[in-house]
Order: sequence, then C-alpha cells, then structure tokens
Amino acid sequence: MKLPPISLALALTAALATPALSETIECLRSGISVEAVGFDQSAIEGREIVVSITNNLGFPLGGVWVDFQILSSDRPLPLYEASIREAATIDGGLLPGESLLASDFHFMNDRTKNFAVEATELKIELIIQNAADVKMRGFLEHPAMGSWADQVTHEECE
Repeated sequence: MKLPPISLALALTAALATPALSETIECLRSGISVEAVGFDQSAIEGREIVVSITNNLGFPLGGVWVDFQILSSDRPLPLYEASIREAATIDGGLLPGESLLASDFHFMNDRTKNFAVEATELKIELIIQNAADVKMRGFLEHPAMGSWADQVTHEECE
C-alpha cells in the first residue's frame, strides 16, 4: 500500500518527534522529584492529597503538572485520577534546590471511597506530565493549564 505524500510526511514527523518528547518527559521526571506526604487510609476520609515537589533542575520553574492515581490492590483500575492543580502555577516560582508542598482534594463517590477504605493495599502513584518555565511556557505542548502561555519553552531540559 502506497501512502499519499501528506500521510507519509505526517508519519515521518510523528516518528521523529516521539524520541524528543520522550526524552523531555524523562528529563522532567528525573529532574523534579515528587513524593506523597502522609498518604494512607486517612487521606481517603479527609479527602486531601498532599505532595512535596523539589526542583532538581538547573533553572527555576513556574509550574509543574502532576497527575495522581489512587490504586487498590483489590481493583483492576485506579479508584481515582486527577491532577495536583495547586502545583500547576507556583507563585514566586520554584528555584533550583527548592521544595514546596502542594495539595488537592479527591472527590470519590461513596462507592469508590468504600473500596479505598476496605482495600487490602492502597497506594498513590504520582506522575509528572509537564512543567512550565517562569514565563509559564510548557516544556511540552500538552497537558497545560489555562494559566500557561500558549507556546513551548526555549529552556532545555538536560
């Protein structure tokens, strides 16, 4: 099967872009540490998810997009998924070596909350999806917050 020139060009562009995007996200994930603070069954009842974020990169950040998933060993899919919205825009920025605490709330329905409370093992997974420079330009096009500029940063994540 012969692809039309535009399809071939799009396929080549996608193939060439993937390693660069992958390298960028891996760089962000290795250069920004994120850890849950005090996550246990009580976080389900209290509804608050708290994380510590540390900038180990060589430049300041204006925001970090952190997704979280609450998982139970008893269920095949995450019980809840969301983002730590408070970290997406960091007032004053986050300088290299600095840490901050950010929090958000989960809104599990009663059925899902019961799964979490009764879970044999409950854990939280934190995933950095993107970050913004101090001009609020993301390292990746998506995901991005409404407060972020509609362009990609010129900063290099190395």
